[in-house]
Parts: sequence; C-alpha cells; structure tokens
Amino acid sequence: MTKPVNDFSELIEYLDEKFQQVATKSYVDEKLDEKLEEKLNEKLAPLPTKSYIDEKFADLEGDLIVKLRKEDQKVNRLLELLKQKDVLTESEIQELATFQIFPKQN
Repeated sequence: MTKPVNDFSELIEYLDEKFQQVATKSYVDEKLDEKLEEKLNEKLAPLPTKSYIDEKFADLEGDLIVKLRKEDQKVNRLLELLKQKDVLTESEIQELATFQIFPKQN
C-alpha cells in the first residue's frame, strides 16, 4: 500500500518514481511492438495469399484457353464453309489458317 501524499513536492516525487518504473525503454518497446504487430495483423488479414492468387490465375488461364479454342473452331468452320462455296481460294485459306491460335493436329 502506498503512503498518502501530503504536499505538492511529494506528489511530484511519487509520480516521477512511478513514471520511472513504467517508462523504461524495454517497456515502451514492448508496448510499441505489441501495437505494431496488432495493427500489422489487422492490415494483412484481409489480403489474399499467394496460393489463392496462383489458383485464381490458373483458373483464369484455363477459362481463357477454352474460349480461345471455341473461337478458333468457329474460324476454322467458317474457312471450311467459304472454301466449299468457292468464296476463297486454297491459297487464301492457307494464308488465313496461319493465323490460327491452336494449329490443327493431323
């Protein structure tokens, strides 16, 4: 139990003594570290992980390949129809076929 403070100078001494006990460098560093870690965790928690981002990019790449293949099939079919109707010559068909994204496998 602490003794009662009788005058202003004793109050200053008492407060100074308590402040010295509390305000040591290690105590302040410890409190700052705790607060910093707490704030950092708050900011980092909602961020996506690397594995999540990698998975989403892989999904996007797969979706893109599927769509490109469908478009490539449409262009190939159109070239076949234009060739059958003699709208394009064989050399024009071959020239347009060089722009294929996914070359035909024989």
